[in-house]
Amino acid sequence: MGVYTNYLLQKLQEKLFIATAYTFPTTLYIGLCTATPTQVGTSNWGVTEPSTGSYARVAMATDSTHWADIGSEPGNGFTIQNNATITFTTSTAAWSAGAAMNTGLLWDASTAGNLLAFAACSRAQTVAASGVTLSIAVGALTWTIN
Repeated sequence: MGVYTNYLLQKLQEKLFIATAYTFPTTLYIGLCTATPTQVGTSNWGVTEPSTGSYARVAMATDSTHWADIGSEPGNGFTIQNNATITFTTSTAAWSAGAAMNTGLLWDASTAGNLLAFAACSRAQTVAASGVTLSIAVGALTWTIN
């Protein structure tokens, strides 16, 4: 289950209640970091993404090829999961000095941009050298609204 940032929640409320223009992204970008971000903020949300070793966010279109809703009762929330494997670029060196990637990130841009949501990884992964390719299996990344 992920946490939606105040940035995204504000955009949703403004669009719903006062019809403020907001264009939903047609592509989402999946990232990783070594520490839990904060829900509030407007610049980096306390995110420490890797900056070495050819790390890059992975683009995922907002369509049913890449995402699927998994039926759930209203009392348990509504869940969306990845419907395609998310594969990061093979590392050319250690990411974040080999620190464990323990948080998944959902961005609206391939670099910089706005953090929309984040979630703890069920199993932290370390990229301590070159030649490592991290991937997230189908159904392993979920976002739930309760």
